[in-house]
Amino acid sequence: MSWQNANAVNGTSYKIYRSTATIPQYSVPNEFASSSTIAYKDSASSLDYTRNQYYRVRTVSAAGGFSGFSNEIVILPDSVPTPNMINDSSLSKLAS
Repeated sequence: MSWQNANAVNGTSYKIYRSTATIPQYSVPNEFASSSTIAYKDSASSLDYTRNQYYRVRTVSAAGGFSGFSNEIVILPDSVPTPNMINDSSLSKLAS
């Protein structure tokens, strides 16, 4: 997803919030991810493909101040990812 920084806050980074339920505008949800650009690609391994995913974004200023929340977007992921297979040689390299 991507967005525009249309807020008066001179943003240096962005906080991204995701939930499987609507995110009220005046709540303080747990931060899901952060980005230094106006785009973010969600990790397929962390999605619940059976439920809608709700997202909001906040701009963070250089001084650490936050903008208000963006409008909420709702996405239903369109496919279930194939799990990555790890072979034994990969595991032995990680252990050493």
